[in-house]
Amino acid sequence: MVETFRAKATQAMANEGAAHWALSMGRQRLGLLTLQSSTQLLQHLTLPRLNSATNQVDGAALDLLRDRERGVPRFNEFRRQCGLRRLTRFDDFSDACLVDNIEGVDTVVGWRAEYTRPHGFAISETPFQVFIHNASRRLFSDRFCAAGRTATRVRCHRCSGCCCAPGPS
Repeated sequence: MVETFRAKATQAMANEGAAHWALSMGRQRLGLLTLQSSTQLLQHLTLPRLNSATNQVDGAALDLLRDRERGVPRFNEFRRQCGLRRLTRFDDFSDACLVDNIEGVDTVVGWRAEYTRPHGFAISETPFQVFIHNASRRLFSDRFCAAGRTATRVRCHRCSGCCCAPGPS
């Protein structure tokens, strides 16, 4: 991956072929998104135009900073807003004690610290709920799936019935 970083991917794809890349991308298993699972590349990302002694930035720290600047609620508040139960102790979602105040845990840190994961998914319970919510909203807003949806007509043109359930009448 390091060899394809910063405008080198086009040449590498031309050399290897798009079919080779697509095949390898389709077979790679994702790693779990957990605490301390950021790659070295993203932890020490070199930015030549950055005015610092090392010209490097930590991608995970940058994520936390951006979330705080944009007003993303903390982990427990985010769960409350999603309609999930509030966590009261660290044992509810992590096997390690991170800080003394559970209400102060950042959302991204909480997502990665949760060990409850739906079967077959690399993401934890809270981002999975966000994923399901967004996926269903996209399906309901898709004019090919949502048009004429009734309890008797479940199949649709684009999805061929694989994911379209009867919507509200």
